[in-house]
Amino acid sequence: MKPRATVDEVYTLITQDMEAALGLPTSWPNAQDKGRATSYAAQALLARIYLQWGKPGEALKYCRMLEGKFKLYDNLKDIFDPKKQNQEYENIFEIQFKHSGSWGLEGSIQHSYWGPRNVGGPTNFGGWGGFGPTQYLYDSYDNADKRKKAFFITEYAGVTQTPPSSGKFWDAETGNVIEDDNLKKALVQASRHIDSLTYNRIVGRGFSNLTRFQQDIIQDVVCQQADFETENADEINSVLSSYSINGVSAQFGSSWNVFTDKGVAMKRDLYALLCQTGLCCRLAR
Repeated sequence: MKPRATVDEVYTLITQDMEAALGLPTSWPNAQDKGRATSYAAQALLARIYLQWGKPGEALKYCRMLEGKFKLYDNLKDIFDPKKQNQEYENIFEIQFKHSGSWGLEGSIQHSYWGPRNVGGPTNFGGWGGFGPTQYLYDSYDNADKRKKAFFITEYAGVTQTPPSSGKFWDAETGNVIEDDNLKKALVQASRHIDSLTYNRIVGRGFSNLTRFQQDIIQDVVCQQADFETENADEINSVLSSYSINGVSAQFGSSWNVFTDKGVAMKRDLYALLCQTGLCCRLAR
């Protein structure tokens, strides 16, 4: 069996890869190439690698290669602003993320793990808040510290966040999928539909009497269902089961890639999430 590589051997291999990338262009002119690694990204990573490797002299060499190429944002929070992505400020290398509809994500769903709890949002998700900061961390920042307002969300869409949620992955300026005037109505309707799919166990038992696990899932499902019903209201309320126009056809109901039961149209993966509560089984107590 080949012996395990030493730490120095691993670092040597990593730096060789990065040094090979130094020949990349400093930027990519075409829009479809945005997010590809550049020679600047290789220089920055080499500086970080050598510093971690305990070779500050080498790290400094690559840091100096980047001098004058980038600058800090005047507004700290701008680094998390989706509208400012790929700008040559602090953004040396950005992994690209694209939102393409409810659950239609290309990239990562990390924003929802960090996002505000119990609300719909610009990504069609109710934030789960599972990876949020602690109250202790929030309180450790002085109120005059600009990072406190930039990094934490204490209130979102009328919902108080206790402890605060992280603002890093969440665009608080974009707003909800559902207009504020219709938000309450949409959430009430979605709540009734979800309760129907659980054989009215949520209302019957009382939401506060459910386990925390069940509560978290139900809140998440209700937010996503409200978004889904709002975005697809015309199709859901259509009296047609199918249509064909100029050779283009569409079908609704169970064949429309949704779960349909008790008159409720719902995405199959969302229903599967709801089933994790154990409340959807007809024989459940």
